[in-house]
Amino acid sequence: MPKLTVVQLNVTDLEEAKDFYCNKVGLELAWGGPMIMFKHDYLIFVANEVKNVQKITDRDSAPTLLGFEVDDIAATMKDMKGKGVEFADDEPVEFLEGLYATFRDPFGNIHQLLELKNKEE
Repeated sequence: MPKLTVVQLNVTDLEEAKDFYCNKVGLELAWGGPMIMFKHDYLIFVANEVKNVQKITDRDSAPTLLGFEVDDIAATMKDMKGKGVEFADDEPVEFLEGLYATFRDPFGNIHQLLELKNKEE
C-alpha cells in the first residue's frame, strides 16, 4: 500500500497560517518560501497560499479533515482555546475509538484532535 507522506491545505495568508499551525497547533516549521511546510513525524504538511478558500460550515461538509492524535484531549483543548482556537463543542465528543474535538483554522479548514482508547504500541 502507498504511504501517505504529503498533505496540502489552501490558505489565504501564509504568515497567519504559520502563526496558527506553529504557535496554536504546535507543529514545527520545516521550510518557508512561496508555500510553507511543517514536518510532523513522517508526514509533510504544506500550506499553499491562494486568493480564495471555500469556507466550510461543519465537519460533515469538509472535503478534507486532518486528525491530530494527542495524549490528553482536555488539556490540549484548554491550551489551544487559551491561544484563541475555536472549537465546535465545549467538551470532547465520545466516539467508538475514543474522544474527538473539532476545530477550525483561520481559513475555514476543519481539523480534529483525537484521543484514542486503544493505541498500538
